Amino acid sequence: DPGPYFDSCVRDSCACDSGGDCECLCTAVAAYSKACNEAGTCIKWRTPKLCPIFCDYYNNDGDCEWHYKPCGADCMKTCRNPSGNCSNLISPVEGCYPQCPQSKPFFDEDDMKCVPWEQCGCYD
Repeated sequence: DPGPYFDSCVRDSCACDSGGDCECLCTAVAAYSKACNEAGTCIKWRTPKLCPIFCDYYNNDGDCEWHYKPCGADCMKTCRNPSGNCSNLISPVEGCYPQCPQSKPFFDEDDMKCVPWEQCGCYD
């Protein structure tokens, strides 16, 4: 039922005086989008002009590993999860996700970068 979210969005956006004009609107729509994700429906609502998320902040010069996903899952190959198994207990989450190249297919959670398997180290 989108009714309560719509009411909250109107109330929060009209009464908001923090940040820019869209800060409270973005927060309200993000809350609705999160609820939709948890219910199994992905909402692709952000654009470069409406409530953008800039994942480029996390990229090193010359790299383009970090990308925005409106409904990301925890299925990537990491040093702690080398097979990239997904958990169906966790609903998709909006955010910035690494996209590792074939030459460095594993994401190192400690150093927050893509690495080859040999650089993953030991994990129990």
